Amino acid sequence: MKKVEMNLNEKKVFFYHNTTDDIVNLFEETLKNEENNYNIIKDNKIIQIGFNFYKIKNINNEFQIFAVNYNENPFKDFIEDLTLSLDIMKNQLLITKKTGLISDETISFQDTILAKKAALSSNNLYFEKQVKKQDNDSGWYMGNLDDKDMSNNPEDYTTIKLYELLKICPMAISILNLPVGAMAIIKDNEIVGICDSNNKEVYAV
Repeated sequence: MKKVEMNLNEKKVFFYHNTTDDIVNLFEETLKNEENNYNIIKDNKIIQIGFNFYKIKNINNEFQIFAVNYNENPFKDFIEDLTLSLDIMKNQLLITKKTGLISDETISFQDTILAKKAALSSNNLYFEKQVKKQDNDSGWYMGNLDDKDMSNNPEDYTTIKLYELLKICPMAISILNLPVGAMAIIKDNEIVGICDSNNKEVYAV
């Protein structure tokens, strides 16, 4: 892994990663801005940057940045390798750049998505961003394109946390910053199309 070292307001800060320099530079710039504006570099401080949460720990008078551990329990477990969190940030920004669309709402890994149960084991999925109905609701719906059952039976639906998409359809994480009305089709974990709220195609392979 690569080690990045920074000096923020006379505080020595470091983190580890194994991803591309462009997203690392952006992450560094974000940390700098957050520290300058809000004095965030403190021991045991948990901060949110976009979808991800990070924990800051004072280790021998230096501050190390840890990411939530999506492979364990992200509500309590942290990991020193920021690669996955930074890749999520990078992929979400790529979709924003390609589509020109971005939500004015911030969502995080702990928000929920409504899903048709049949979609949880499908490789042929569609996603639609709807208006949020309650706190911690991302507004996203996940359906199965092969499902011909138009049932409204509540027992056919479930809610999951957004980070659980990493095991169901990892590419879906990248579309989560799209605004209300956007739709995306993902087949075999590859995005094949995205439409805006006017049903205009804004992304195609």
